[in-house]
Amino acid sequence: MDDLFHILTDDLDLESKNVIKVIDYQIPLYRARIASSINALKKMQAEPCSELGPTPPQLASDQRMSPSGISVFYGAFNRSTCISEIRPIVGDLAVSAEFRALSKLNLIDLNKLPDCSAVDDIYHDDVLRHSHARSFFKELVFSMSRPARRAESNPYLSTQFIFEY
Repeated sequence: MDDLFHILTDDLDLESKNVIKVIDYQIPLYRARIASSINALKKMQAEPCSELGPTPPQLASDQRMSPSGISVFYGAFNRSTCISEIRPIVGDLAVSAEFRALSKLNLIDLNKLPDCSAVDDIYHDDVLRHSHARSFFKELVFSMSRPARRAESNPYLSTQFIFEY
């Protein structure tokens, strides 16, 4: 894993390459949840931080980056994305809320990693290492963006492993 993610630890200016996105209190993050009943909806409206914040560990299910039982705050940069992620159907009570970071967050833009791993010089000492990382990151982004198939067991195991690393 260290060999693949060397791009994040090498002495590179990742902010100028747009790999690191800095989030502060000015940038809204959205989160959504489906209310199971009118009472649940009212509770979400009354206590949005506790009800729409990170899922309690006992309710946390398998997600792209976290296994069951691990509480993680999944947020989106726009409301429509977070609503589509919860996959509501007609008649569901979908609720969303806007959150702001209390301190600066440094997020990795995985879509930018393949380009940072590119080496133009085929005679560069690390050309194989860089090309392997570039291929891996392209596959990683694809794996993380596709929905899980219902019959697939542990569909996110590989991406959860990357997140833990």
